[in-house]
Amino acid sequence: EDYSTEYLDYIISIKTVSHTSKLNNTFSIKENTSIQINPAYSGPEIEPQEKEEGYFRIDGAIRHSFFNKSLQATLQMRNILGTAKHESTTTAPDLYYYRMHKYKSPIVMLNITWRINNFKTEKKGDEHGNAGGEEM
Repeated sequence: EDYSTEYLDYIISIKTVSHTSKLNNTFSIKENTSIQINPAYSGPEIEPQEKEEGYFRIDGAIRHSFFNKSLQATLQMRNILGTAKHESTTTAPDLYYYRMHKYKSPIVMLNITWRINNFKTEKKGDEHGNAGGEEM
């Protein structure tokens, strides 16, 4: 995209291209166990007064099911390598601002899900096999 702006008699014109890539990979390693690995890249972004640096991150999870998939345990990790960050520089005449935000990582979460009911309703038909719907 083309950006142009005027600031204190300065004309700033910048062409910018930004890109983000994400990949979602899930592998079954046993009948009731799966692993998910999610790498992502956010490329640098340039705007008229701000430049944001790119970064790479990897998230992952392992899930195991118990009791005919009624109980599931999922261990998730975000930003496994500690490389995700938001780093930007803002510049203009008489202004310079640098910002760096790094996440505390890795972030680890354990989720337990217990399914008490399968929440599927059974349709009972009449003697002709109709499931109770309206006839036309």
